[in-house]
Amino acid sequence: MTKTNYFDAKETSSELRRRYNLHFIDVLAKNGARCYLFGGALRDIVMGKDWKDADIRVWMPLSPEERDRKVEALLKEANIDVKSVTPFGPAFTVFRFLPPDSSSSVGIDLSVVSEQWLVGPDFTINGLYFDIETEELIDQFKAVESIQDKIIKSARPPLEQFKDEPYMLFRAVKSACQFGFEIEKDTLQAMKDFSGMTEGVLTMTAEKTMPAFTEWFLGNMWRGLKYDPRRFESLWRSSGFLTVFRNFLAKRLSLPADDKIIPEIFLSSKKYGYEEAISLFLSAVARSLDEENAKDIFEKTIEMLSITGKKNYEDFLIEDSSIHYH
Repeated sequence: MTKTNYFDAKETSSELRRRYNLHFIDVLAKNGARCYLFGGALRDIVMGKDWKDADIRVWMPLSPEERDRKVEALLKEANIDVKSVTPFGPAFTVFRFLPPDSSSSVGIDLSVVSEQWLVGPDFTINGLYFDIETEELIDQFKAVESIQDKIIKSARPPLEQFKDEPYMLFRAVKSACQFGFEIEKDTLQAMKDFSGMTEGVLTMTAEKTMPAFTEWFLGNMWRGLKYDPRRFESLWRSSGFLTVFRNFLAKRLSLPADDKIIPEIFLSSKKYGYEEAISLFLSAVARSLDEENAKDIFEKTIEMLSITGKKNYEDFLIEDSSIHYH
């Protein structure tokens, strides 16, 4: 049993059952499934934060087709109204729902796997599993150590992780910004080595070939701007993401590519709202491509990448610099 300063198994179990009607867990367990709370909720508890989302992992040792059919039937038996079912290949399928008679209004993401540890976490900080039946906290990825050391480290060898899941490149930045953690050196080096792969993710988004994929993962692309715009900008520059992004826009919009340097975007002396930060960031990139037509480039970028919410093209002045856009 893993021990931490903040985690208490009985309290976690009690709070989970207070928030949700877990009758469906009992039904699944009686039919051969092992059920775990995992990921962000446990990370937040260990960090001494309030947790919001409940991600539950269900291990059902059947073929993917049999597994999904059985879980769907058992959820129906438990009177669960499943809102969406999203398969991610044969590896796992996610069922999204809110159990009836739950006090929480936040739905559950229930991911179902055939092999117990085949589908691991993205980063070690998200690698905790809490067995809902036995109330055991499992930490095979040394999540508690990573949280205490305040590092973002890929759970798998980083070159392998980013090659197989290039969208995790963006998620690493988002996680570092969200928690104020440093990215572990081997993980950061792999991000630099594979920065070019972000173009494929951007292309997939622009061409809208996998809308479910976009909804699930690519919100991470900009989310770091919500938490820490300065850190986001620094990581995008040092990893090479900013150069790849700028070249991607030039190619998609038939603009000449060059090596123009984008001046510092975010000031250390100022706080930014989420939409303001996105607007400033995209505006700066647009102006670096074509200052005269920057507003048009900005608007096309918003549309192309399906960036939701109100975004306004914004001019800004870099303090203590001769470089400005007005």
